[in-house]
Formats: sequence, structure tokens, C-alpha cells
Amino acid sequence: MSLAGQHQYIEQNTTDGLSVRLMADDQTEIALVGPQQLSIDSPSGSELLAITAVGVTISGNEATLSQAWSDATYTRDHGFRANWTLTDGATTYLRTQYFSIVRRVFRSTLEDTDITNIHPYITTQNQQANLSLYKQEAWEEIQAICKARIPPPSKAARPPVSREWTGAGGVQDYPGNFFNPEDFRQAHLYLTLSWFFDHNSFGNADQNEARALRYREQGTASLDLALSRISFDRDDDGISEDWERDWSFNMIRMDR
Repeated sequence: MSLAGQHQYIEQNTTDGLSVRLMADDQTEIALVGPQQLSIDSPSGSELLAITAVGVTISGNEATLSQAWSDATYTRDHGFRANWTLTDGATTYLRTQYFSIVRRVFRSTLEDTDITNIHPYITTQNQQANLSLYKQEAWEEIQAICKARIPPPSKAARPPVSREWTGAGGVQDYPGNFFNPEDFRQAHLYLTLSWFFDHNSFGNADQNEARALRYREQGTASLDLALSRISFDRDDDGISEDWERDWSFNMIRMDR
């Protein structure tokens, strides 16, 4: 499940949640009241789910549909459309939301203790209840970088083989379809620390800024190193084949 407010990536063949936030044009939040409804259309426009309130829950200005996303109905692709009918109890709001169905969501398994065991001092300096906010922002950054490094299918073609291909459909740019998130653990740790020092005020401000920059350099270097030799499930069939190993997506440094 993706966080509300982000592009939603739904994991195929699971019970997953599709969330939307109701915002006014002036960017203020509108609290939801009572039953909320939606229908879902395929990328081609055919109706997959008739308008319903079944499975929809609310919290503040967020509505979430929780249901099973079977591959028989929801193929892996971009461009699915949720047509929300939302209400605050007095006014009805129509919202259109586009989302994607993917093989698996790109999830990190980095825990707070993975960081605090190495850097125990930040526990008392953290102005949040935990490190989840910083981990979330750092992981979004890693996801965006990985997405940008994925080559188009024409530049990473699958060689002909006899086995039937159950490829990725229209989803050719989502890191969760291709990469192993565990390969980016160290980069995630360093970038989380960078976000932490960039947004917590304590001690010397210049020292915090220096720490944030240093950990960002270490994080991006670690990510670049991980991407320099990595398995890449190009055809999204869940099988690591010989032609999908030892890919390189790192940047080339140019020094004067």
C-alpha cells in the first residue's frame, strides 16, 4: 500500500489499500463524514468495479478502499482510474485518481534499531516519536533515483527463449517490479541520517548541516555502488535469469 497523497501502487494478488485525500482548491483539508463511494475503470476505460461504498473506510480527510486485487481483473499496468464520490456530510466532491497495479510494492525493511544501534545518540536528539518520517522521505528519494535509472524496454531487450513470458504489461518503470530492495539497505540508512540531521535542530547548526551533507554523500555513493552491479528482473516474471544479472545503472563520474 502506498501512502495517501502519493501515486498509488497496488500489489497484485493481495488485499491492498487504495487511498485518497480530500483537499480543497486552497490546499486545506476537508474532513470526510459518512459513507464514501468509488468506481474503478481499467486503463482502456471499461468498468472493473461498479460504484460502491463496500470496503471503504475513512480517517480525517482520507478515504481508503481495501479489497483483493486479483490478476484476473487487475492486470499489471498504469492508468487504472478510481472515480471517487466523497462527502463532508453537506457537500459532494468528485475526485479522479489514477493508480498502477504492480507485481510487488518497493518496500524497505530498514528498522529504527538498524540506525540507533550504530548511532545511539540520535534517540535523545530526535524531535519525532521515531525515525519513520525520515526513513519514508529517504526511501522515496531512492525510489525516484532507481525509477530514473531504469532503461526503456528497447534498450534492455529480452533475448528469445522457449519459456512463455508473463511480462510486466504496461509497467516498465517501477523499481519494485525489477530491483531487490534489500540491495539498497546501506544507502537507505545513510540517506535517513541525512534527512534526520537536515530537519532536527540541536547543538551547532553548521555541524548539523555538515553531517547532513556528509551522510547524503555517503548515501548517494552507496546507492551508486549498489546500482553498479545488480540483478534486474527486466521481464518481471519473478525469475532471476542469467541475462538479467550483473546490470549496471550507476552514474559515470566526470572530474576536471
